[in-house]
Amino acid sequence: MLRIEHISQPAVLVHDIDEAMDWLHGVFGIFPSERVDIARSGVNNAVYAFGNRTYLELIEPYDPESSAYRLLKQNGPGWHMVNVDIADDDFEVLDAEIRATGARVVQRNRTEHVAAAWHLHPRDTHGVLLNLANPVDHDEHGMWAGWAWREYVLTNTRVVDRILGLSLATDDLETVVNTWSSFGLRFSAPEDALNDRVVTAHCEAGTFVQIRSPRSDGSSQSDDSPAAQSLSHWGQGLCHLCWGVRDLARARSALEAAGMIIERSGESEFWTSIDNAPIAVPMEFRQI
Repeated sequence: MLRIEHISQPAVLVHDIDEAMDWLHGVFGIFPSERVDIARSGVNNAVYAFGNRTYLELIEPYDPESSAYRLLKQNGPGWHMVNVDIADDDFEVLDAEIRATGARVVQRNRTEHVAAAWHLHPRDTHGVLLNLANPVDHDEHGMWAGWAWREYVLTNTRVVDRILGLSLATDDLETVVNTWSSFGLRFSAPEDALNDRVVTAHCEAGTFVQIRSPRSDGSSQSDDSPAAQSLSHWGQGLCHLCWGVRDLARARSALEAAGMIIERSGESEFWTSIDNAPIAVPMEFRQI
């Protein structure tokens, strides 16, 4: 049965991958476990490994004919796509269930390390380029993160520990919830948070997906909420990235030293804006 069970690898577009890597190392002290030029896709690529089998991918497009290059030129740096693991099942069953969702399959791959992977068209997932992967071994991620990725996890988890989840921004909460529920996610009842209406689905592996929509009083919507700001900047699609940290004060100190603007601060979490950083994605940091 089709079911997203882990948010494994968000991917972010950057103008200058070396600048982004230097920034990440300076703030979090992290190193990429893989750094390659993917010539067939026209991108420079770096992948960072963290706890709980979570990874962050940086993508610097250089081929004007590539879709990533066009997206970067159109929207600027920020979200590109998200890779998720789905529950293991027979290939033909999964293929039929994915097609039954109504989402167009842009690309389908089968390799020795991935039983199958389906790239879905972002117009059918409300602005998200989504890769549904059925790995042969869910603990093996060397195909993307380099075969020595485990050796980097201890070093890379001194300030941030893992990726906890991410959110989508929309002005049509019900429709997006219905679409993403077809991928096997079970969402909570809507709650109010930071001037957004928010629903959350927790995956089996401990990561989560949120869908956020600006809260409305019937006549107007909030314009300072995470969803409202994301919709204004990028339109419907991926909104923010949530990190799990063991020492919240240490993470905050590292970000403030780098000139990051701290927003929406609480006892067990805080957010940063996209200002003053080459990683143009709003980020939340939660105590774990």
